[in-house]
Amino acid sequence: MCECESPRCFEESVPVARKIHICGECGKEIKIGQRYWKIRGIWDEHFETHKMCKSCRKLADEIDHCICFGEVLYTAKELGIDAV
Repeated sequence: MCECESPRCFEESVPVARKIHICGECGKEIKIGQRYWKIRGIWDEHFETHKMCKSCRKLADEIDHCICFGEVLYTAKELGIDAV
């Protein structure tokens, strides 16, 4: 069972960066022209946007179970998976 709060509603996209963004997982820059994973939604009555670089998204896919935003690197380490 997932311990993360589920959004009331959400939208997921993989846009091309038109400005520099920061990955919410590793803290590295997402440069202009790079694709990144973006999810927007409502959690606990608050609208939030989460952004993830391609490397962290790939890592999240490798983990293959529920991961709370901001915990991809921690979860990978706990499972013995090489991180970014």
